[in-house]
Amino acid sequence: MKPGPLQQAITGLVIFLAVAATLAGGIILALSDSASPSAGAAATTPSPTATTYRIPTLPSGATEEASPLPSLPPATITPTHTPVSTSTPIPTATRAITVTPPPADTACRVRSGWVSYVVRPGENLFRIGLRYGQTVNEMMAANCLTDPTIEAGDVIYVPPVTPVALPTATATPTPGALPDGLTPTPTGTQTATDGACTNYDSIITSPPVGAVLSGVVEFYGTARIPDFSFYKLEIREEGVSTSADYVTFFTGYEPVVDGLLTTLDTRAWPDGQYWIRLVVVNSTGNYPERCAILYIIDN
Repeated sequence: MKPGPLQQAITGLVIFLAVAATLAGGIILALSDSASPSAGAAATTPSPTATTYRIPTLPSGATEEASPLPSLPPATITPTHTPVSTSTPIPTATRAITVTPPPADTACRVRSGWVSYVVRPGENLFRIGLRYGQTVNEMMAANCLTDPTIEAGDVIYVPPVTPVALPTATATPTPGALPDGLTPTPTGTQTATDGACTNYDSIITSPPVGAVLSGVVEFYGTARIPDFSFYKLEIREEGVSTSADYVTFFTGYEPVVDGLLTTLDTRAWPDGQYWIRLVVVNSTGNYPERCAILYIIDN
């Protein structure tokens, strides 16, 4: 049924009054918020609560409407700026310290406590070492020498001891020796006092007579006799020393048959001509014919 004009008028009046009441409430609320609080105290005004307004005599077919909430002032959000450091930290410089050890002292020094010695004609490190109980290598090390060659007039250093006399080879009567006044026939480069090389039980077979020797040389031959005791090889320089100046450089205590007798390092001797002699001795101290060969040392 369509409402009449009177009902429409009443409805419009009610709506108008509701709107006016709502506007009036909003104005009052806005005035309350803008009022300043009393001095010394903070005035707190509670926020109004929106209440739905219902029309008790809403005609049939009318729609119930809720009163709109009063407008609130917009909230202002102030962003907080947190400064960010963009600077790059400066790295701490680390200085590498290299410790260099002091250089090792490699300089050779003459053996402490040794005394000076003037080399005489015909002497070498081997002969001098024998007198002072030293080998050629020990003499070289003690004197800071890289070469065993020394010459007459050179000054070297020797142990502070009394030198011993060098051994000499003394002819001893041997069984079956030739009658007095007779000597064995020498070979082309030997003398009668050095002895021949005709006894195959006491003989140097290599190197041959007159060979040039250099460096470490091997000597081969035979050294065997009845009642064998030992054999020895001796050396002396031709033209500088006599047959009594032979020096033993090796002694063997086992018989040798056509084999290695010993070796000789010729670098311990100055260049020149040298006699090498083999002497084979029995238990009574006797020996048969000696074998001596003249060689040339040329290092």
